[in-house]
Order: sequence, then structure tokens, then C-alpha cells
Amino acid sequence: MAEVDGGGGGPVVVLDGYGVMWRTAAGESGRLFVFAREHGAEVSEQTMRRHYLDLTCGRSDTAAFWDAVGARGAGLDARYVREYRPVAGLAEFLAWAGDHGVEVGCLSNDAAVWVCQPSGAWRTSSLGRGTGGWSGSSG
Repeated sequence: MAEVDGGGGGPVVVLDGYGVMWRTAAGESGRLFVFAREHGAEVSEQTMRRHYLDLTCGRSDTAAFWDAVGARGAGLDARYVREYRPVAGLAEFLAWAGDHGVEVGCLSNDAAVWVCQPSGAWRTSSLGRGTGGWSGSSG
């Protein structure tokens, strides 16, 4: 967690997306690999990790990732995002932050569409609304 001046006069708290704000039952890469396999991916775990690294480093996007690993189906991003769950206490912290004028941001090295963008977990949950929240991602 880092705290900076957001330029608007009040404090800004930046939280990591995965593990601090969000989790999945099997862990980030573990659940991603299981999800991809459930949707037709047949490449090795090593190959999948290589494509995931390209994704998280911003060298590809999620459509290219799904295609490269062989996962098929409509709306894979939206279906995968439904796997994310807020960590215990996040809703209370965000409510406290909103009540005290603290702007909360989400920073992640995961694919932006999965965490930070309008269709991602941060924006589609009620947690991302009304807190002045913003986000940044490598992918």
C-alpha cells in the first residue's frame, strides 16, 4: 500500500489489486490455468505461463492470451472476472475511506480488463462505486 497526494487536496491510498483487494479460490495463476483448461486450453502449464507473462507485461491482450492457450467461448473475460472475490474487510475499508475523504486507487499487474477497467472486478462491483476510485494496470 502506498499513500500519495492525489492533487485534489485529500489523501490517496493505492492498493494492489490481486491479493489485497481481490482473490480467487485457487490463487491468481492457479485459477486462471484451471479456468482456461475448463474452456478448452490444452497447452502445457509452461506455455500458458509464458503467454500470461506476455499479458501481464503488456505485450499482448486478453484476446491474444485466450487464443494462444486455446481457450474458447464467448465472454471469457467477463466469465473469468466473476471468479474474483473481494478480500474480507475490503467493503468496510472502502466505506471508511469514502466517509473520511480518502481516495482509493487500484494498481495491478494483472490484465486491466480483469481488474481495473469498466468491465473488470473493481468497476463492476459495488465496491468501486462512490469511492472516487481509479485504477492502473500493466495490461
